[in-house]
Amino acid sequence: MKIAKTIAKKRCTKMIHLRRDIFLKVQMKRVIIRTIIIEIGVKSVDWVWDFAGLEP
Repeated sequence: MKIAKTIAKKRCTKMIHLRRDIFLKVQMKRVIIRTIIIEIGVKSVDWVWDFAGLEP
């Protein structure tokens, strides 16, 4: 029984670590996507101003 418990515990910690890694990766992706969207938004606004022939 004791051996089974330790194995289960090890598996649990492994799963937790995996989950944390996945979570961090997802967070990083979200941050990157958000910055890209902001960059594109700023650029498109500049482009619209240029297109309209107006200076912001």
